Amino acid sequence: MSSGENSPSGKGGVTEIHLWLRGKLGKWRRDSVKSCDNKCVITGEEFNHIHHLYSFNLILQDVFNKTGIAVKSSISEYTQEELDVLADTCIKEHMEHPLGICLKEEMHLLFHENYGYGDNTPRQFEEFKQSCINAKKSLNI
Repeated sequence: MSSGENSPSGKGGVTEIHLWLRGKLGKWRRDSVKSCDNKCVITGEEFNHIHHLYSFNLILQDVFNKTGIAVKSSISEYTQEELDVLADTCIKEHMEHPLGICLKEEMHLLFHENYGYGDNTPRQFEEFKQSCINAKKSLNI
């Protein structure tokens, strides 16, 4: 797998299938937005990103481990049956983890500047959110 969910290396076709599977998460996205009341959970303002509390690269690893389907160098190398199994498994995996968190782009980028891309956890996000709350309090915002 790539070293992070935004890794430009695209090792072994992970980037291509990663993007394709992200496109299958409409219900998860809608449920995430609804759970955040359609606002950034830190600023309360309009959001433009949905952050995976349980990192997408970890979900992707789980999907490939559970299905036994090998990572291929191109999405065109998968059969339609394999793509269907991967999509179904990815959707089910998302339901086993917390919904996403709505964030303003600046907050999302700041989180990843602090915690990196990939292998992120709900605990990291709670630490980040608390540090943002503490910073607001110290600035009397």
